Amino acid sequence: MRRNNATVTYILIALNVIIYVFMTVSGHFDQIEAAGAMYVPAVLYDHQWYRVITSMFLHADFRHIANNMIMLLVVGYSIEERFGHIKYLICYFIGGIGATALSSWWEMHLNNYSLGVGASGAIMCVFAIMVVMNIKDRSNFDKTVGIRMLLVLALMVFGNMGPGINWMAHLGGAICGLIFGVLLYRKKHYMTY
Repeated sequence: MRRNNATVTYILIALNVIIYVFMTVSGHFDQIEAAGAMYVPAVLYDHQWYRVITSMFLHADFRHIANNMIMLLVVGYSIEERFGHIKYLICYFIGGIGATALSSWWEMHLNNYSLGVGASGAIMCVFAIMVVMNIKDRSNFDKTVGIRMLLVLALMVFGNMGPGINWMAHLGGAICGLIFGVLLYRKKHYMTY
């Protein structure tokens, strides 16, 4: 039996938790912008491109990080096993970057800017990959599982459009994940690195 090796997922969770604990203990939450939160004007006008990545490791509160890390553990575990460490990590970061790009475009379109933090865009990418895997790999799953998961994905994106929720980032991550799933996943093809 194949042993699941989710090293990258565990490292990502550990980094997020360590940064959150540091921000909490040091009292730096009031300086979250200085810590690297995504802020479109700072990126465009001050060329602080690092914010695209650093914002993925910052979270607003305990509920925010707990939800994201539980979701990452659940979906990341499976995707990392099937894609391998390197492909998984690339998909995770490109998904997060794609999420930030779509969210930033939307803010520029509205001319309304806010601070953005969280790993949810990258996690939505990973979840969307899992949706595609379930649709493509019908021999291992009930034929309706993939369609049900697609509906769950849609609810996760469009059902969380309230204040303080960056649903455009969720949509951007989901779009990246659907593309990666279609292009990279092959039925019963498990590659490790």
